[in-house]
Order: sequence, then structure tokens, then C-alpha cells
Amino acid sequence: MYGNYEKSFKGILVIFCMFLVFTCSIQAQEKKEPKQTPLPVIMVNPEIDNVEPFGYLAKPATCLSVIGAPDGTQVCFDGSLYTASSELVFFYGEPLKPIMARAKTLLEGWIPVIRYSVQDGDVEYRIEAFASMLTPGDLLSPMINFVRVEMENKGKKEVKAVFAAGTRFTGEDHRFRYRKPDSFSPAWMYEMTEGELIRDGKMILCYPKGGERLATPDAPYKSRFKGSEFFITDRAEVGLVKYAPTLSPGKKYSLIFKHPFLAVPVSEKENIETVK
Repeated sequence: MYGNYEKSFKGILVIFCMFLVFTCSIQAQEKKEPKQTPLPVIMVNPEIDNVEPFGYLAKPATCLSVIGAPDGTQVCFDGSLYTASSELVFFYGEPLKPIMARAKTLLEGWIPVIRYSVQDGDVEYRIEAFASMLTPGDLLSPMINFVRVEMENKGKKEVKAVFAAGTRFTGEDHRFRYRKPDSFSPAWMYEMTEGELIRDGKMILCYPKGGERLATPDAPYKSRFKGSEFFITDRAEVGLVKYAPTLSPGKKYSLIFKHPFLAVPVSEKENIETVK
């Protein structure tokens, strides 16, 4: 009888010890990997946009991708394109102002081409973006975001339109925080050719020729530079290209930008040429 009791006691003791070890292990893991607090859902009066259609979410987001692809680009509430490897941002007007475009639509209401616009005086800036694999149908090839910008003079007098595109590592606010294929470094080297922005030996943006190249929003690009020379942080804009066409009444001016989902090494010359 006592033998059975002793065996039962030992069994309970073993289970209790295992429970303690498991509990301590869970607590230690929780200390190492603290849970992220979900961001609050903020609502606003849609009248602040003065456009249609409207939305109640203060910072809505959507995505660009292709069928079967394992990931996609976040189209942020302000209209920038965030891949976690780099973020493509847009500016307009003189002086340059960052675009804020909460309201977005799909082409014909369902085709996965994101569209939005902003108005600045008589000039309307319309932006369309979609994603495609570099080799259509090949999910192993690089994914590219294609962006078309169209400026139109809606007024009755000649006017100068001003538009700029650039990059930063992340805007942080309401970005996908779990995605970090790269780690930011102030030691990255930047180079701007006639049509490509190269960051530390990898192309992160392909832009139309003829624009004014800027190292930062208030500094012209002169030559290859290290990020720390201009105090570049993960949220700072770098490598901008500015266009300022003069438009007659009713005239339009278009630009095409190509933004790789993951930076393309310059050693992959075939892929670089295909993107261009």
C-alpha cells in the first residue's frame, strides 16, 4: 500500500517539476520577445479629404502584389510604398510638400492598380501603382512596383508643376513592423546615376532621366556619398529626383518609376537592364 502511495507521490512530483520548468521557460521567452501592443484604430470625419470615395479610418493601408506571390508592398495611408527593404515617397509643389492621400481606389473598381490624386492650385497630380514579377509568371523572379505619375494643368494659364520621388528606409508610422529583411545602416553608400538610385551596391529605385537629383530634400546631389555625411536616419528621405515641367492649359506630363520589392544587386546586370 505504502509502495503504491510512494510511486503516486513521485509521479505527481515529477509532473509538478515539469510544470514549473515549462512555466519558467514560457516566462523567459515572453521576456525575450515582448508582445507588441496592437495599434489603436483611429476614426476621422471623412470630410477632411474633400474627395470621393471617402473612408472613416484615419490611417488606412492596402497592398500591391501578384497572385501566388509570398509577400507584397504596403501602400501606406499617406500614399508611400513600403517594402521593408525601402520606402518610395512622393512630394509635390514648391517648396516640396509630402503627399498625403488617404483615399485610394482601384482601376475600374476592381483591377489591382492603386490610384489616388492630390490637387495643388491648378495642377492635379495623379498616381497609379501596380506590382508585377520581373519575369511575368515566374514567382521566383524579383517583384517590381511600377508607378505612373501624371501631372495635368486644369487651369486657364500656363503653370509650373513640381513633383519629386525619393526613398527612405521606413516611415515607421503604421508600417508592417514584422517585416525587416534588411537592417538600417547610416554607413550605407548612395549613388545616383542618370536613372538609378543605388544604395550600398543595390538598386532601390529606377527613375526617368532629366530630373534634378537631390541627396536630401534640401541638398543637391554632387557625387557618391555615405549616409552619415547627411545625418541620414531610418526615417530620413534620401536620393530624391525632382521634375518641374511647365504646362500649358490642359497639358499633361507623365513619369514612370520602378521600385523593386527587394533591392537588386548591381552585379545582377541582366535584372537591372530588364528593370530599366
